[in-house]
Amino acid sequence: MHIPSTGYSIYHSNGVFAQLQAFIEERYPTHSIVVLVDDNTFELCLPVVAGYSDSIANAEVIEIPSGEANKTLENVQHIWESLTGLGIDRNTLLINLGGGLVSDMGGFAASTFKRGIPFINIPTSLLAMVDASVGGKTGFDFNGIKNHIGLFTNPQAVFVDPVFLNSLPERELYSGFAEMIKHALIADAGLWAELKNINPTNADDVARYIPRSIEIKNTLVTSDPFDNAARKALNFGHTFGHAIESYFIGADNELLHGEAIAIGMVCESFVAVEKGLITPTVLKEIEELIATHFSFAALDEYDEEAIMVLMGQDKKNSSGNINMALIAGIGSCQTNIAVGADEIKKALHYCKALSY
Repeated sequence: MHIPSTGYSIYHSNGVFAQLQAFIEERYPTHSIVVLVDDNTFELCLPVVAGYSDSIANAEVIEIPSGEANKTLENVQHIWESLTGLGIDRNTLLINLGGGLVSDMGGFAASTFKRGIPFINIPTSLLAMVDASVGGKTGFDFNGIKNHIGLFTNPQAVFVDPVFLNSLPERELYSGFAEMIKHALIADAGLWAELKNINPTNADDVARYIPRSIEIKNTLVTSDPFDNAARKALNFGHTFGHAIESYFIGADNELLHGEAIAIGMVCESFVAVEKGLITPTVLKEIEELIATHFSFAALDEYDEEAIMVLMGQDKKNSSGNINMALIAGIGSCQTNIAVGADEIKKALHYCKALSY
């Protein structure tokens, strides 16, 4: 499957890495190749891709540690230092082989190294396949704030093969599934109806819906590449979710991105009820699906004021207002909705009451 995006293409199929080798030979025949991996994808994923691609098999490799706590300026610096140590020039192609951490930091490092070298994303997590690798957002966490520093820079291509789903822990599959739920809630009621009936830990079940999830994100991105209007719908669940995720970074009970976004979707659906955008019945429908697959237990320990301070740093905010993307029914979303502190507190209290 070939999905055109803004100046690049997304390729999705089983065995797509044969196309990767042809793409490199056609577009970058004289470029040196460097592969960025984390400690997990070095072991589990690099050998798979190298089996299809001589360019990957013979490439230099840079490794970074996995985990959101390592999405830092220090590790971006490590990438820059490694590229410098390898004597890399601008006639180099960086291959980001990993989840969202790898594609985000690798894309940022590539975009800024020597004023920019080209890069390709090969997502290995479900979250990265349907979300992080597509859309051109790159960056890292800073001062405890999720994705606080970054750029919009598109990859040269994205190659998605669901083969990697088989190597993921169940928790990672659930995390990616949260973003698929989000795509359905903001843009496709039919997809929502189907996702309610699948098992997120069954890789084959989930893989069937990856192309549609990519299409939803890609449609919004191509209509609004720089997040000024329609693309903001993709932030549903993320104003609360990013703040909750940031609050728990480095804690013993640290949340994966999708776990935080799942909680955020319930919080923001509660706000949507308060705003008259959806009915309590729709909120309960969303809450029931998310409660089936995600735990609210971590909310027993959050600091409400700290969460609200982090929400104040959200990139969608303007003129001192905390702005949210809120669903206006299953498959519909409105953006730039100002939400007050009292509404935020009520939503946090509501979700805290769901913890067990």
